[in-house]
Amino acid sequence: MLRGRIPFTSLRPAVSSNASRLIARLLWFFPLVLLALSVHQVWVFQQVRDTLRLGVPGKATITDSFSTRRVEVSYDYVNVNVRLADGRTFSRRELPVNHTYYQELTGKPEVDVVARPGAPQEIVFTDFGHAHWRLALINAVMSFLGALMLGGGIYAWSRMLRTQGDPALRSAETAA
Repeated sequence: MLRGRIPFTSLRPAVSSNASRLIARLLWFFPLVLLALSVHQVWVFQQVRDTLRLGVPGKATITDSFSTRRVEVSYDYVNVNVRLADGRTFSRRELPVNHTYYQELTGKPEVDVVARPGAPQEIVFTDFGHAHWRLALINAVMSFLGALMLGGGIYAWSRMLRTQGDPALRSAETAA
């Protein structure tokens, strides 16, 4: 029979303080990914806005379309032939379309567009152009705020590890 109490030090997890610090350093990858996503969305915002401002108006005829018919995993696209106001024509295959706007586009024989052939964002549907660049800007802001919040949490955790040590290695009496 055992007399007295069993010390909690024998029940400590086998996690070293170095492992916690390594994990804290590796976690910085996630705010960096969110920051990169934010930068990309700012770039998309600028490209869509530039196409709307500097592009040539035209009409697009939808020749073919595809929809997954599932909102949670959407992959919708249209094939279009574009006729610009200055007489140029070109076509694009598998132009991605937001699932929300897909039904409105496929029901029309012709759709108003603004196009800049050769630009990163060549075609913008006029009806949805402003919503498109605003969504990109909102995505950029949300990703940036997420990176700040996650980075702040990782910074606080790293600082706590540095100043107070790893809580997994403290005994039950000192933690309580």
